[in-house]
Amino acid sequence: MAAKSAKLLWLQVLETRDPDGADEITIGADGVVLDKVKMRKDDVLDFNGQLISFKPGRSHVQVTFHETDEPNQSTQALGSVVINDTDPPGVELKQKVGQVHGALYELWYGVV
Repeated sequence: MAAKSAKLLWLQVLETRDPDGADEITIGADGVVLDKVKMRKDDVLDFNGQLISFKPGRSHVQVTFHETDEPNQSTQALGSVVINDTDPPGVELKQKVGQVHGALYELWYGVV
């Protein structure tokens, strides 16, 4: 049986994009904003096992990451992670996100 939900575990900042050392990150899934946070290198955001349901007829969820520069409010796409319903259930998985403009994050997730 295919997995019904993606389960977000945590996001760790390996490198930031902003010269001030803090990235203002918007995290979304399939067009819905999940969180807006300000993070520095080595920070960890705990998603507390937040579940994202796979939409009917879709076999994946796309989690996106954008960084907004304060003061001018310009936004840069940092990347995305595709979580598939065929990923092994009950296993913690990780993918690197970013590597754009110096930013690098690691998203830990699973499927249930």
